[in-house]
Amino acid sequence: MNECSDESLSTEHNLHTHPPNELFYVLEGTMTLYVDGQSHQLTPGETGFVPANQPHGFRVTGDDPLHVLAIFVPAGMGDFFREVGTSVETREIPKYRGPTEEDLERMMAASPKYEMKRLGPLPPAM
Repeated sequence: MNECSDESLSTEHNLHTHPPNELFYVLEGTMTLYVDGQSHQLTPGETGFVPANQPHGFRVTGDDPLHVLAIFVPAGMGDFFREVGTSVETREIPKYRGPTEEDLERMMAASPKYEMKRLGPLPPAM
């Protein structure tokens, strides 16, 4: 599960591609999912699907933190998140702190290994 806040509009949400299909399920908050040039507003209980290798990214569009479950098929992207993420000490979800420069550097370094391509910024918010 990912948590993002409205102040986290940064590189981690930029347009990108990767080989697995990705399904977003919104638990709390609101997001705009950009898939291959189309934008889709998602609210709690809604899903968004991204086919393999399609340019996509998302932006938090509400005032509340976004809690979203991202499912990748076939599996394998979990290894990417373990490699670039930070382990937690407890089973509680820590407060979102946004990506640090070190986080972004780890993401950029690991992306080629997982065939993830960074494509640049999201379209302007409407």
